[in-house]
Amino acid sequence: MNFLPVIQIASITGIWGISFVVFLFAGATAALLSGAGKPRQRCALAIAVGIVICAVFVFGEWRLQSNPSTEPVAVTLIAKDVPMSVYLGSEEQALELLREYADEVRRVTPSGTQIVVLAEKIGRVSQNKLGEVDALFSSAASATHAAINLGVVRRTPSGAFNSSRLYSANGKLEANYDKHHLVAGVEPEKTGDKRVTLDQSSGGWGLQICKDMDFPLLSREYASDGANLLLVPAWDFNLDRWLHARMAVLRAVENGFALARSARNGLLTVSDNRGRILVKVATVADRFVSVSGKVNVAREKTFYARTGDWFACFCVAMFGVLVASQLSERLRRT
Repeated sequence: MNFLPVIQIASITGIWGISFVVFLFAGATAALLSGAGKPRQRCALAIAVGIVICAVFVFGEWRLQSNPSTEPVAVTLIAKDVPMSVYLGSEEQALELLREYADEVRRVTPSGTQIVVLAEKIGRVSQNKLGEVDALFSSAASATHAAINLGVVRRTPSGAFNSSRLYSANGKLEANYDKHHLVAGVEPEKTGDKRVTLDQSSGGWGLQICKDMDFPLLSREYASDGANLLLVPAWDFNLDRWLHARMAVLRAVENGFALARSARNGLLTVSDNRGRILVKVATVADRFVSVSGKVNVAREKTFYARTGDWFACFCVAMFGVLVASQLSERLRRT
């Protein structure tokens, strides 16, 4: 993930192309060192594999240089690591933490910020207190002249939902998104089934939450919806902070959108549609951490976003052809 020229192939093949290229070199080296085949065959293999790997590098470098420049979006990310007892505590504790977040938004958001992304599941709030939360963050959005993306659990009579709520810069509640992919055995909430993309002057802003970005199909659907910036409240587990942040970054490379991800117990990251990490900071216990930056949100509908997992299907089909040819050869010999 840190070697950007290689991961650009994901914009054509998805993650499957990265795995293929990594193992192609190892597999070809093993075949060459095995001594199998005639010298001419081994030479042809080395040349063919060399051409493929060089082509991947050339494409990757070309794509990194070809990103069109557009007016950037100014983003601020804010999160605070708190003990689990606070999250599982009383509703008043949740409201107090949400008030702290609103105050922090007012305190640290730079002038000119267009969107503030907060962490996932900051607190659990009942339906009759949700209006108070909305008023709190609507006021903060109006005061800072920046949209705010809030992660909160909505407890309704029909069940609880892990939600991402977006307040516009003028204080209006613009959208509510409910998480599609919950962590089994950990999240008792109900799953959502609707995508949310908001039309902005910079393009489409899409909403996802944490584990949603582990699933390529949902991000491809957002790409089809025209999203060029994904806003992602998240909650990681400290040990997986690098891994889980980079999984989300790869979805952005695959589908051609920028990413603003704010993870408690994790990393606050802003990345562009080439996978460049533009700003990054790790959260710490019991105090707020924030970071601000600008990201180019030029829209690019990638080949992978249009075609899906074609390369994986191609590899399976080729494997079937090779197995069939080997079986056919053995039958002829017998």
